[in-house]
Amino acid sequence: MYKTSDYGKTWTPVVAADSGVRGFAHVIKEDTVSSSLLFLGTEFGLWVSLDDGKHWAQYKGHEFPSVAVRDIVVHSRESDLVVATHGRGIWIIDDITPLRNLTPDLMAKDVVFLQGRPPQQRLVSNGGWPKAAPHSTGQILLMLR
Repeated sequence: MYKTSDYGKTWTPVVAADSGVRGFAHVIKEDTVSSSLLFLGTEFGLWVSLDDGKHWAQYKGHEFPSVAVRDIVVHSRESDLVVATHGRGIWIIDDITPLRNLTPDLMAKDVVFLQGRPPQQRLVSNGGWPKAAPHSTGQILLMLR
């Protein structure tokens, strides 16, 4: 996989041979807000780059399986990442705003709080809210090491 910034005069690899990325690529998408944030779907999972493809990390959040990722969509209104996998269906990674806000300075810290939209818990019921408020909110803690 290669990219060009000069209309095809020169090409540079998006994924270096020593990047650790496994499997052949099915899809690559650039974030709609941060152009340096890339998402790569391979035969063996979802990979994320915060620095325009210089470094890659495999996404393993919430037990995401190492399956073929066939398509990726960045939902512009909700800031969600919608991932289509082969044989496992659709995964929605809620609110990628914290990924957009990661910087090298933040990555050097042991623990950091990243701002995202307030999470909501929705309860399905018939006729009111059973013993709970209509929504719950909280903070997201991201441990980097």
